Amino acid sequence: MDKIRCIIVDDEKIAREGVSLLLANNSDFELIDTCANGKQAIESIIHYEPDLVFLDIQMPDLNGFEVLTALPSRLKPMTVFITAYDQYAIKAFEACAFDYLLKPFDDERFFDVLKRIKKQILLVESGNYSQNIKELIKQFSKTSEKTEKYYQKITNRIMVKREGGVTFIDTKDIICIEASDYYLKIITSIDEHVMRKSLNSMEEKLNRDQFIRIHRSTIVNIDYIQSIERYTPNEHLVIMKNGNKYRLSKAGRKILKDSFFYK
Repeated sequence: MDKIRCIIVDDEKIAREGVSLLLANNSDFELIDTCANGKQAIESIIHYEPDLVFLDIQMPDLNGFEVLTALPSRLKPMTVFITAYDQYAIKAFEACAFDYLLKPFDDERFFDVLKRIKKQILLVESGNYSQNIKELIKQFSKTSEKTEKYYQKITNRIMVKREGGVTFIDTKDIICIEASDYYLKIITSIDEHVMRKSLNSMEEKLNRDQFIRIHRSTIVNIDYIQSIERYTPNEHLVIMKNGNKYRLSKAGRKILKDSFFYK
């Protein structure tokens, strides 16, 4: 098999260098160019006609999908998306049989992608890849609408009623939220507040990139997690920077693992 000719597109220099170093460890792949933005990517892809493009999605000028749609129809290189997008977009990638690297990714994940790419290159030759491009863009436009609606629902401030008035809390200042029946205790670095609300309804209002439900009765702000400690052979505790300790459920452990590669 001829070497798979690759282009890396990412607006972050350290990300381009990281992928370049990993590619250098596999003799089946040849790096022919790197690009720092979408405009450079389009010009490079048209000029070199690569077999494979590592394509960042979030870039300041053109995003990864705009790069794909701007390419001539005759150019359909295999694409590995480099993304920090949410779970809905990831599901779209998987449904359309594309590969992706979710930032931050480890070496093992990268090399696994390379193995799969070698097999998927055959799809380019069979003509199935062009159809996948169309399906992905169609699916992504739908998931983008879902993502937009989600971010319209989240809030940056929470209003808590108190005797004689109300208190507004910036969500970035929240360390954790504890639940008991239909009451919540919102703990910040300087104060605690109690309000009558379910944890489920509160969770819907919080940014899931910032807040993780580690247990059925606890939501924590990931910026305030200090450590995770083994409590028993089968249980772990999340230790917060203010000293509070919370049980970590199996579901919460999976979310943390996905977020921080915690094992």
